[in-house]
Amino acid sequence: RWRSVTVRLRKMQKPTIRGVTKGRDIGLVTLLGLLLFWPDFRFGADLVEGFPGVGHCEWSGIFARSEVPPAEYRDVFEGAEEHNRSMLVNMRPGPDDEVIMEKSLKDSDRGFATKPMGFQELQEHLQESKFRLIKRFVITQATGKQRIIDDAAAGGQSDASTDENVLQFCTALQPACHLELLAGEFARLGLSWPTNEGIVTAGEDWPDAYRYTPMRPEEARGCVVTWWHPVLNKPVFQVYHGLLFGLPNAVTSFNRWSKLAEALVRRLLAVLFSMYFDDGTMQDWASTGSHSQGCV
Repeated sequence: RWRSVTVRLRKMQKPTIRGVTKGRDIGLVTLLGLLLFWPDFRFGADLVEGFPGVGHCEWSGIFARSEVPPAEYRDVFEGAEEHNRSMLVNMRPGPDDEVIMEKSLKDSDRGFATKPMGFQELQEHLQESKFRLIKRFVITQATGKQRIIDDAAAGGQSDASTDENVLQFCTALQPACHLELLAGEFARLGLSWPTNEGIVTAGEDWPDAYRYTPMRPEEARGCVVTWWHPVLNKPVFQVYHGLLFGLPNAVTSFNRWSKLAEALVRRLLAVLFSMYFDDGTMQDWASTGSHSQGCV
């Protein structure tokens, strides 16, 4: 019954953002937020128009608020031309170029970014508008997994970003907090803890979570990704439509997703569920845990 609303909202989106959110029911998610009286009232609009990536991040209503005087706002495009020239002059081949190319091309194929472009092609794509570059590099995690990061500190995007949200995250002890709440409720009701039941833990992980969160197109010009192409042997450029992993404001924008997911699962399914960025944890009775995870 609500599908026509989703169709209507998709028609209002720019094609680049529509491609990022094609796997999200942007109409239903927004409706569920309304039914919860979710205080992040901009969430639905940002699904349609894009979330903050670079510049100023408004207060969402779900985190503690920090006052940011207008005098502290920065223009990400100030000094951008000089910055871009300096970055390109110093770019060289690196040991992780093959990894960067593989992952960057995959983002392009999946609609998260444009295809890699030469400098002149980039200028034509942006119609000679101002832009600011951000360099890509690789970190290798303890598990051996290689993750591409965009250096917002060196690119100047961090300095040009302000945020009215003060984020708070759960810790690794969150499963114990869930069970403490459950035990406390049993005690409050005067009930005995079930002797024939155990507790199971289930997890959830969102693949490419940042990429599936659309970025405001006008702010995407403030973080144009550049990397060294090992085959063409020169720098190439990509404009991203989904959020970059490395932008301070992208952390806030994405965690608005996590907080809404927590609220939906807790309030509509009454499941002990918490998220740390894109990783979810839930605890339930052993007899119903599998079914509960399916509902989540």
